[in-house]
Parts: sequence; structure tokens; C-alpha cells
Amino acid sequence: GLGGFSITRGDERFYIQTAVTMPESGHYLVPTYLGKLHLNKPPLMNWLALASCKVFGFSLWAARLPALFAGALVVSLTFLIALRLYGDRMTSLMAGLMGVSSYGLYLHSRVALTDMVMLCGLLLLFLQALKFIDGDRSHLTGFIAALGIGIAVMAKGHVGFVLALLPCVAMCVVERKTLRTIPPAQLMSPAFW
Repeated sequence: GLGGFSITRGDERFYIQTAVTMPESGHYLVPTYLGKLHLNKPPLMNWLALASCKVFGFSLWAARLPALFAGALVVSLTFLIALRLYGDRMTSLMAGLMGVSSYGLYLHSRVALTDMVMLCGLLLLFLQALKFIDGDRSHLTGFIAALGIGIAVMAKGHVGFVLALLPCVAMCVVERKTLRTIPPAQLMSPAFW
């Protein structure tokens, strides 16, 4: 029923309208809204809605599909985070079911807004931070953490950046003894972060 209700929020209208007009205007990097360049929001949600519309046809249903997919990933990532934190499959299943039964998650997964996409990126980052704390210091863990930060920032801008910093700061507080043993040159390395 993604296409079964009309657009009720102005910001959803912005994401859908800019995605639809991107091929016409030729502005794929900087979205245009009502014929004017719109620099207030990062373009990730526009790109996702456009890609979905290109695959499934231009419709309200297709424009909202990326948010639904991100909501499903949020539930899956919640399960994986709970599994890493508690090590119990039943507890993890309950955490995932709480996400599925959340009315807020349900509502935001059905509209073309950036909230679910940003949350997906933040949870991806948080899962990688937990792996790092547990001792997994592989390049893949760092790459996926950076991907999570990138998704959050490209979905929500400065808000995503600030929220993405919170797990990094928490990891530094938790791991301060480990951080003291790392040479300063390595600590400033982009690969470390």
C-alpha cells in the first residue's frame, strides 16, 4: 500500500518532485525544486527515489520504496546489534520484533523521507563500532563504518554528521586505555578513523 495514500508532508513532496525532475533538468548532483537549485538538503534520498523510479517506473510507490527498504535494514541491523551486545538469539529476535512493531518505524518506512536512510547508516556505523571494541580492527570494519557515516551525512547533512560522531566519541571513551597505547601518528591516520 505504499502508493495507496497521497503525499501529506511538504518535505516528502520535495524529495519526490526533485527525483522526478532530475532527468528533465539534468541536475543530478544538485537537486532543483520548482525550477530553482535547492542546496539545503543532501541528494541521497533524491538519488534513491530516482533509481527506484527508473527500475520500477515513475510512481509514488516506487519513490517510497527506498525508505521501506531502509526500514527493513533498520530492523535487521537492530537484530545484529542486539546479537553482538547480548549474544542471545532470543533477545536479538525480541529487539528486531520491537522494531517491527514500532509505529514510528512503520510510519517513516512508508514515506519518502530521509529519516530511515539516515538511521540505517547510523546503525551500520554503530555495529562496526561494536566490532571494533570487540577487537575486530580489519579494514573491512573501517570501510563499513565509513560507509555508515557517509550514508548518514548524505541523507541528512550536518544532523547525520553530528549523530554519526556520537558512537565514535563513545568508542573513544570506552577504549581510552587502548587509545593511549596507539602511537599519535597512527591515531591521526584516516585509515584508523
